[in-house]
Amino acid sequence: MKGHQFRVVGLELVPYTNYQRDSPGSLNPITPRKSLDFSILDTIADKLNFTYEMRPPWMAEFGLPMGGGNWSGTVGTLQHHQADFSLILSPTPGRMQVVDFSRLYALESLCIVSLKPQPLPQQFQLVRPFSGIS
Repeated sequence: MKGHQFRVVGLELVPYTNYQRDSPGSLNPITPRKSLDFSILDTIADKLNFTYEMRPPWMAEFGLPMGGGNWSGTVGTLQHHQADFSLILSPTPGRMQVVDFSRLYALESLCIVSLKPQPLPQQFQLVRPFSGIS
């Protein structure tokens, strides 16, 4: 990449992207904070010899169709060539018609929740030695 500077766009979504703006609502370049996407991006930038300037999208959303073929948010910023690529943007059928997506990692929507193990109630103490219940 020989020192090329890319323009990157993305919303803040901790722990994937975390950044600090110079003032609330500012579209100026941001200061990256420790996060998953910036760790990956910094490693790739170092290996491929490029730099980047990260900005929030011109509308603080991932992207919705606005009519007339135009999109808002991150998708609109990419569509109008105000950024070279984005961070943390999920492909949808509509978005895939407007911008190209590369490999991605997906959020896991399934979470298993259980109580911490507790001592057995008093009524099970009689059967515990026979059933393997602990």
